[in-house]
Amino acid sequence: MAKKSKKKSCKAVCKYIPFLLLLLSVVVVLMGFLAGVKYVPENGDKITYTLFEVTFGKKLTGVDLGGILSGTSKINFSFLALLGLFLPLVGGIVVLFVKGKIGGLVATLCFIASAVLLFLVPSITKITSEVSSGIIGGTTKSANTFKELGYSLGVGSILGGIVSCIGALISLFHTATVK
Repeated sequence: MAKKSKKKSCKAVCKYIPFLLLLLSVVVVLMGFLAGVKYVPENGDKITYTLFEVTFGKKLTGVDLGGILSGTSKINFSFLALLGLFLPLVGGIVVLFVKGKIGGLVATLCFIASAVLLFLVPSITKITSEVSSGIIGGTTKSANTFKELGYSLGVGSILGGIVSCIGALISLFHTATVK
């Protein structure tokens, strides 16, 4: 008798798992409004950029000294960070519409890939700096990752990665229990 009630309660809970996974995927996307990378210097204020800024790019500075020297610095668009932010949403939609183990397996893989990419955000995103000299006529261009510049994970990347790990575990459970 106890086994039947466990099966019924599992069935009742398991039918809501795809909606829970979709909700978790939306939470991961909303982490884009929080700090994706941060830099804490010894003296001075800390510098943070949101996950959306790190993913889609942003112009940071532009300096012009009367044509003698000019420079710009910008965050480049990062396709891998874009995947890290939006793969859970793909997995949540797939598990909602594709019934069975295939949908759960796709969602599991999407959440796992997202977690890995979100924890690697400082290593997979770049800042490009360009300095032009009007006198010499030369241009120097350099691209460095945030990690090379001393930035570390921000709270948005960390929380997004953790929520993605939780989503991966739940979708793995869904895959194991669904027929």
